[in-house]
Amino acid sequence: MYEIRSVVLCNFSNLLIYSIKIRKGDNVAIIGETGSGKTSLAKLFMEFYSPDKGHIYVDGAELQNFEVQEIRKAVVYVSQEDFLFTASVRENLKMGNEEISDEEMIEISRKMGVHQFVSKMERAYDSVLEERGKNLSKGQRQKLSLTRAILRHPKILILDEATSNMDSISEREILNYIKGIRDITLILISHRINVIADSDCIYVLQKGNIVARGTDKQLKEQCKLYRQLYGEEEK
Repeated sequence: MYEIRSVVLCNFSNLLIYSIKIRKGDNVAIIGETGSGKTSLAKLFMEFYSPDKGHIYVDGAELQNFEVQEIRKAVVYVSQEDFLFTASVRENLKMGNEEISDEEMIEISRKMGVHQFVSKMERAYDSVLEERGKNLSKGQRQKLSLTRAILRHPKILILDEATSNMDSISEREILNYIKGIRDITLILISHRINVIADSDCIYVLQKGNIVARGTDKQLKEQCKLYRQLYGEEEK
């Protein structure tokens, strides 16, 4: 279980988080307007930032007592524009888990919609990407980054607007596949309701504070800000 207790983070988004509990295998979401502190909160889980006050626990032990390398292996963060290197598709996919077999790489790539476009490239998985993957579309880059994350076999996967450039069908298929992976804890960060509506628990952030938490149904009934975000999306 991941647990945040009375955390204050002053330097970035003035976060003040009283309590968050995330159990193994949970599918949770963090939503809020731009600048509300969503990304800062997510990066606390990876100890990119250290809280000025409060505690973060993993299975009862303080996060700061873990080696950074251990945290990075267990928790994988994927941003809206994750970095792709000037290297082959294969090398990019295996980065972070070089021992992964080609068979597993291709199997997961098929499920994530990557194999479908990589197989059409001149040298397939040996094709070299331009820096930041500029020879791919934005949606293809996001699929590649997500596939790389899955191949690292994380315990916790944090997706920060990581599907925002995909078409709606691909986005739905990929998120459904990820949610079905056994024992993975998924944290979705978004300002789009459709991406997070089926989450087990949704945390609503406003100016660095959690102003509400609950399911999509509960928040539509009880949280004005959530209804506003939902209404803006429907326009």
